[in-house]
Amino acid sequence: MKKRTLLLLVSLGLALIFLAGCGVKKADIQGKWYIQDASGTDMTMTITEKSFKMDGESLDYKYTGKGTENGTRYISITVKGEHYTIFFPEKDKNLALMLQADKKDEPLKGNLVFAMNKSEKPDFDKYAKKYWKSDKD
Repeated sequence: MKKRTLLLLVSLGLALIFLAGCGVKKADIQGKWYIQDASGTDMTMTITEKSFKMDGESLDYKYTGKGTENGTRYISITVKGEHYTIFFPEKDKNLALMLQADKKDEPLKGNLVFAMNKSEKPDFDKYAKKYWKSDKD
């Protein structure tokens, strides 16, 4: 009986560690990002714990949550009362997309704003085609 209980506890512990490793954390969005908007304009954005800076302009944001929907991990933020979602379509947390959410309770529905990458300049059209299916298409 003790062996079985120990095995169950070890299995549960490993499962929790695995699930914790699969999630997304607020820290995952922080740092310097290369971004491109829908018009093809390349920029850099630096995200800190409470703000982001883009083209010399700094804006505060409020972290409003995180989650997973259909295997897509995301973080929700609010900027000047508008809801945005940064989501990671792959395991690689160096590649992300930002959208302006239509509703706070539907974080993955809205308009795609930026393609984001921490290591190279992203291609908005390529990312949109590969990772984004708008309900408006």
